[in-house]
Amino acid sequence: AERYANKLQPFSALLALPIFALFATGVHFESMSPLLLASPLVIALIVALVVGKPLGIITTAWLSTHVGGLKMAKGLRVRDMIPAAVACGIGFTVSFLIASLAYKNAELSAEARFGVLVASLIAAAISGVLLSRQSKRFEKTAAAAAADAEDDESIDGDGIGQPSHTT
Repeated sequence: AERYANKLQPFSALLALPIFALFATGVHFESMSPLLLASPLVIALIVALVVGKPLGIITTAWLSTHVGGLKMAKGLRVRDMIPAAVACGIGFTVSFLIASLAYKNAELSAEARFGVLVASLIAAAISGVLLSRQSKRFEKTAAAAAADAEDDESIDGDGIGQPSHTT
């Protein structure tokens, strides 16, 4: 059973769960139009989830580390949290629940759910790009540190280079 669970987990997490979540949103795709993107409600939700949420997270982290005296893990800075903070803008479950309950008017409720869906897609795309770039930057930093460590091992106490004895 565990073997099947390990094989089905990626399918479940990457395909089945997002499809289920999309159908559970209650967004009716046949009633959507590009004009919805100009709706003040949709724009407000996009700005709130894509800009406001990451800004609040990063500001809180910065204040906590610079004013509150808390420390980040060794080698990490507050700016390293930006991709994860942007990913927090993916506000699927709670945001959809609130959007559904906040408005009695069915049209406004549908606009709010559409705004959450668009904002979540934008936040997911931006965080994906930022996480990819950050990963490449960390890989380069780790490779440079490993090369420096290897260079340090190849120099003896007199500062004269000796060939390293790695196989």
